[in-house]
Amino acid sequence: MTIHHYIASSREIPTGSFGRNPKLVPISNVSDIKIKGTKTEKTKKNKYINKPNLNEQYMIVYETDEDFLGIHVSELDGYDEIRDKFSNPFVYHLECSHSRKGYRDLFKYIDENLNDGESIELYTCLDGDELKEKQDILNIVIDLKTKHFKNDIGNFKMNEKPLFDELSERFSFRERQYVVVTK
Repeated sequence: MTIHHYIASSREIPTGSFGRNPKLVPISNVSDIKIKGTKTEKTKKNKYINKPNLNEQYMIVYETDEDFLGIHVSELDGYDEIRDKFSNPFVYHLECSHSRKGYRDLFKYIDENLNDGESIELYTCLDGDELKEKQDILNIVIDLKTKHFKNDIGNFKMNEKPLFDELSERFSFRERQYVVVTK
């Protein structure tokens, strides 16, 4: 089954990829890139001939696994019934790698796009479960200003590590989970 994540804000927020580190590389140079687990043979190039190839094709390469991880925020395309889960009017589809880096990038993105007194909401559900009720026991409230994290286990003051590192350790998406992040 497909898992969908959503993010909602009181105003428009930037869309696109965040936290990823892609490299645009000419296809002719791909053999120069070290890809984990593969061997490539280098072809000899004449260093005295430096003609630009105007028809050169490029590809996006991620040199490490960490370079690929991050988040992607896009306009909501379909799934309009999900809007009822939020109090904020601007709802977007969210792709987030399920890793500490992905969650760290998510909370950095939220912090950068959240003004004092505002909130951003997150919701996760399986494809086809958009109309099912939220699992209130899984609700999480995060206050970035006071560094409080409240979930079904308890209320925690985050101060052991840098904020986004600690959030990335405490947080994980769960099915039909509703999250409010304030500042």
